Amino acid sequence: MLPSVPGAAMMSGTLYPPARSTFLDDESIQTIQKEARKYRIIEKARSKKQFFFGRLANEIWAQIKDRPDIRGEIYKDDLYVEMSYWINEGQDFPLVGASGETLRRWAETAAQFENVPAVKELEEALSFDHFFRARKLYNAGLVEAPVYPLAIAVKEGLIAEEMTNRFTDPPEIEPEKLELRMQFPEWAWLAAYKLLSLNGEREQAEFHLREYIRIVSPEELLEEEK
Repeated sequence: MLPSVPGAAMMSGTLYPPARSTFLDDESIQTIQKEARKYRIIEKARSKKQFFFGRLANEIWAQIKDRPDIRGEIYKDDLYVEMSYWINEGQDFPLVGASGETLRRWAETAAQFENVPAVKELEEALSFDHFFRARKLYNAGLVEAPVYPLAIAVKEGLIAEEMTNRFTDPPEIEPEKLELRMQFPEWAWLAAYKLLSLNGEREQAEFHLREYIRIVSPEELLEEEK
């Protein structure tokens, strides 16, 4: 069972065209769907690879970190570099970056969601990129829990990029306020972004942001920042 979504009843989903196209012929539709099924298999395999190696790195580190010959001498970043070398060794092309950064992202993302209820169901429904982006949204303070955007993505059928935009697209602001917006310190604009994640209440977020702009002058913001 997938996790429930707080405030889901207040969120509007996206309606897509009906399953049967009104202008594409059957042969074109069959070709599209045939290739899409192939692409889905490739994408699913890619996600499984990322989760597998990420979890493997975490498991290996948990096993070796307290060994007398490891403690204080070898660090987790060293493990990522070493593992990356052996992942790529003998392959036709590199699967991960030699610096260990690719594997680090996989490992940290896997660890973030390791104890999330129904994580296996979420993995079947979404790509690894969904999880990676959801973690970034959470670390940026744009959502209250890392699983929240994943639940939204499942409910609304969002690809990873759409899920990210769902929580980071800024509200529309009147043209006369745009110059003022450009003078905002970055922390203030991120705080305004965060309002967008409050139960999906976009109108409420826009209201608060406009009030924020109207009441607080750029000079006061800069003074607060000091």
